[in-house]
Amino acid sequence: MGRVSGVTLAQVKAGVKLNELQAPDGAVAMNSQKITGLAAATVAGDAIVADANVRAPDSSKLEGSNKATVQDHTPKAHTLASHSSKAHTELTGVTTSQHHAKYTNAEAQTTVKANVEVGDLKAPTKALVMAGQKITGLAAPAAQNDAVRADANLRAPDSSALEGSNKATVQNHTPKAHTLASHSTKAHTELTGVTAAQHHAKYTNAEAQTTVKANVEVGDLKSPTKALAMAGQKIGGLGAPAAQDDALRKGRTEIANAEIATAAAVARSKLATSNLTVLRFQALQKHNIGDATNIWRLIDGDLVTGMVQAMALNQWAAVHFSVPLHITQFRHYGNDQMNEDGFWKIQYMDANGDWVDWKTGIPTRKASWSGWDSTGGDVIAYGIKVQCTTLDSGAGGSNTMMAELEVKF
Repeated sequence: MGRVSGVTLAQVKAGVKLNELQAPDGAVAMNSQKITGLAAATVAGDAIVADANVRAPDSSKLEGSNKATVQDHTPKAHTLASHSSKAHTELTGVTTSQHHAKYTNAEAQTTVKANVEVGDLKAPTKALVMAGQKITGLAAPAAQNDAVRADANLRAPDSSALEGSNKATVQNHTPKAHTLASHSTKAHTELTGVTAAQHHAKYTNAEAQTTVKANVEVGDLKSPTKALAMAGQKIGGLGAPAAQDDALRKGRTEIANAEIATAAAVARSKLATSNLTVLRFQALQKHNIGDATNIWRLIDGDLVTGMVQAMALNQWAAVHFSVPLHITQFRHYGNDQMNEDGFWKIQYMDANGDWVDWKTGIPTRKASWSGWDSTGGDVIAYGIKVQCTTLDSGAGGSNTMMAELEVKF
C-alpha cells in the first residue's frame, strides 16, 4: 500500500472503524485492557458480556455471579439415581415406616414402554438424567432457562473458568457435600446395596409359634402364678411323684402323704373282697378272651402240651375277674423255641373298665419260670391282659409263645 501524505493519526482514529480493518491472523493482546460496550452474543464464538451474571453463548443468564455461586454451591434438586454413591449404609434416620416392598424396575419399564409416550408425561419437576446419552439437534436458547448447547466454555463474571467443557463435566459431576434434606426425591426404593441384615420381613405370629413349639419345653417357661386350665385335656406320660405336692398318676399307689395313704389303704380294703392267689387265678380259665391262639392255655397249669401263641404283633389274651382283687406280682413260663428277643406287656383293668399298663418290656424266655416280679406295684384289678409288643425271632418269627402266666397278691 502506498503512503498517504498529509493524513494525521487523529484523522485515522476518527475515520476508521475497527470492523473495517482486516480480520486478525493472530491473537489480539489487550494489555490488560477491557472491551466495553459489547453487544449480546448471538451465535457460537461470539464474545460473552461480562456483566453481573454468568451467561451462556447466546448471552442468556446463568444463576449466580461468580464461580462459588455458579458451581461450588448446594446442588440443584436432583434424584438419588444421579449419585455415584447411594448405599443404604450411608443413610441416617431411616425408620420402620420408610421400609416397604420393592417396586421393581421391570414392572415400571413394562407398563411405561407399553402405554406411555414422552409427550404424555407431565411437566418435569426434577432434573432430566440422561445416563450419558446426548440430546441432539438442540435449537439455540431463546430465553432464560432454555437448554444451552455445549459448544463454548462457560465462565463466571470474573472470567474464572468453570470446571469442565461440556454439560457432563460442568453440571453432572459428583456434588459437593450436602444433606439428604436438599433432595427433591429421597425414597427408600431408590437406594442400592441394601443387605439382608438391613432389611427383614415382618416376624409373624405363625413363625413365633412354630419356633416355640419346636424348641421350648414347658419346663423352660417361668413358674406359673395362676392355675393351669386344662380345658378337659389330660396330662399323659407323667413321671412318678418324688415329693409331696407332685402330681399323682391314675391307677398307681403313689400317695406321699401318710394320712391320705392310710385312708386310701382302708378304701382299697373295702373295695377289694380279697387278695388274688394263683389257684384262684387259674380257676378263672373260663373267663378268658383275646385274639391270640389257645388263649385258655394262659392259666391252665399245663407247662408242656399247650401254650398261648401270638401269631402277629399286638395279639393278646385276657382274664376277667368277677370281683375286684388285689394283685402285686407275677411270673411266667416260656418255651424252648423262643430266642428270648421278643417282648410282652401285662395290663390290668381298672374300676373304669380301662386297660392300664402294669408291667411292660417283659422278655420272652425258654422253658423255665421267670422270677416273681413286683415292680408293677399293688393295684386293685378287675382283670389281667397279656399282649405281644415285639415278636420273637424263634419258631419262624411269627409264633411268640408263653406257656403259663401266674398272678397273685
